[in-house]
Amino acid sequence: MQELVFSTCFAVFAALALTETLLFRRLSPSDKKRIYPRLALLNAVVVGAMMLAILASWGYWAVVPPMLLFLSLVGYLSTTRVRICASCGSIAQPQSLTTPAKFCSKCGTPLSASPLLARRF
Repeated sequence: MQELVFSTCFAVFAALALTETLLFRRLSPSDKKRIYPRLALLNAVVVGAMMLAILASWGYWAVVPPMLLFLSLVGYLSTTRVRICASCGSIAQPQSLTTPAKFCSKCGTPLSASPLLARRF
């Protein structure tokens, strides 16, 4: 059972990574900026579900609540702190956990939050 869960999770993760890589290469910078928060949340949910399935199949139920908290934090930070450059489309990682990047490292354009995230963070 454990091998089946692990191999299924690995196949789902590989398919998700390949699909997103191919999709992201074809998008314009404005589309990347619009779609990235949704993809970040999708990744957090899918990877979280896979991790929880593996932990549950191994019987580590005590680890599940802290893992849910950790995955919620990762999903929140990847959605709100990572910026996409509107001119070149590069992904700008946050300077720290609380401070998103202010300028693109490739072209120097000022960065702003995604249109999906209307609030100012």
